[in-house]
Amino acid sequence: EAETAAATTEAAATETSVADLLTPEGFSLDKVTEMVNGSDLDGLKKTLLVGALEKAKDNPELLKGALDHIRAALGL
Repeated sequence: EAETAAATTEAAATETSVADLLTPEGFSLDKVTEMVNGSDLDGLKKTLLVGALEKAKDNPELLKGALDHIRAALGL
């Protein structure tokens, strides 16, 4: 049971950090790019999402929209 609780706690921490990364406040270009590239989305979708991120990284309004698209694409 202790292993299950530890795994659940670790999964919750991972989900929280993913949720945080997908906000303008917690955003990290490297980590979100890695998350998108590591997903099972098709190559074109990954390229479009990462490209949008790179263009929006310095503009909070654009960044919020790009992160919303990523959240939707990843089903989060």
